[in-house]
Amino acid sequence: MFVEAIEISGNFTFPLIISSRTVSGRCSSEIGAAVVVNDEGWIATTSHNLRLWSELQKEVAQTVGRDATVAAIESDTTIDWAEKHRKVEALPPVTKESKDRCSLWLGIRGTGNLVDMKFLNSRFFEDAVDIGVGRLEPFDPKWVAKYPVFKDPTRNFKQGRSLCKVGFPFHQVTPTYDAATESFVFPPGTIPVQDFQSAAYLHAPKHPSLQLFIQRRAPNWNNLAYRIPSYM
Repeated sequence: MFVEAIEISGNFTFPLIISSRTVSGRCSSEIGAAVVVNDEGWIATTSHNLRLWSELQKEVAQTVGRDATVAAIESDTTIDWAEKHRKVEALPPVTKESKDRCSLWLGIRGTGNLVDMKFLNSRFFEDAVDIGVGRLEPFDPKWVAKYPVFKDPTRNFKQGRSLCKVGFPFHQVTPTYDAATESFVFPPGTIPVQDFQSAAYLHAPKHPSLQLFIQRRAPNWNNLAYRIPSYM
């Protein structure tokens, strides 16, 4: 059962890699998973992935735009020196750890940004429901071989049903940045990759959840060095 489920989900479950570079030149990335749910390019993932991407774009824009903002303030002839100094001091500081480049990649050639992001919120706890959606831009329906079918939870879905949870929880990707092409580069052998762990949860009433781990064989991208265009 799980073998078939993992084979099916592999058609529309992809690694979501968010990369960034600091002013000092240090590159890093965060990796999660995303499911492409339809041919319009909508994906479902965790809300913390989407919040990270949104915050990174804002930080990069502030870092890159700070010099232009300072120049505009200093050339403003309608305010005096003290007001100029106050406005410059009020700007977010830029340090060697400030992010000045970022990129997003979904494991599909051509994908590079998410738009129309929305977060599923709980009425009681802000982080209780870690689910978000967004739309890939650009997106070609041909990039995904098969899309998921959503089950009606009111029909034939009883307590004790085994569920399969797939993702990329044990991978790390360390990119470099190519200033000439303004792209993040994933070295060969670092893109997720040959195998990853999937968790299968079995739940029954009044009993703790049981967790097993099973292997999934993913496409062999070991020899792929891939360039992802930077947001800024």
